[in-house]
Amino acid sequence: MKTKFSSRNLKILTIDANVFLFLDTTDLACSDIKVLKIRFVWLVEGKNKMRIKKIELQELFIECEDNCIDPEWTLIKKIELVTFIDLLAKRINFSTLKYFAFISNKELVAVDPNTLMIVSRHQGTKTHHPSQTITYKDNPNFE
Repeated sequence: MKTKFSSRNLKILTIDANVFLFLDTTDLACSDIKVLKIRFVWLVEGKNKMRIKKIELQELFIECEDNCIDPEWTLIKKIELVTFIDLLAKRINFSTLKYFAFISNKELVAVDPNTLMIVSRHQGTKTHHPSQTITYKDNPNFE
């Protein structure tokens, strides 16, 4: 007997960017996913020919290396990150996000999804395992 994968019951999804960016998002757009965690990759190659329907999320986390966001920045400005966010914006409706952040082993950087301004930084006290979903509820905009 074959088991059919259904995204309807998913609330949280962790996925590699190379998989997400080449995925037919039609099924995901119709799902109940509220939180998405994507592993940032520096170079995404190829062109996506899959159907794209934007996903509406409440939270988006981008997992990246410890040095991907400079401590001096007030705005996300590294060209690789901006290009990556632009690719995600073709598949994710950023206007529905209530919380958007970059996470690494050392910190969580909350970002305004519309302006890419850095809203807050939280230093990590322990290593975050990639399978964990990390939500910082001390943000006043977070529900």
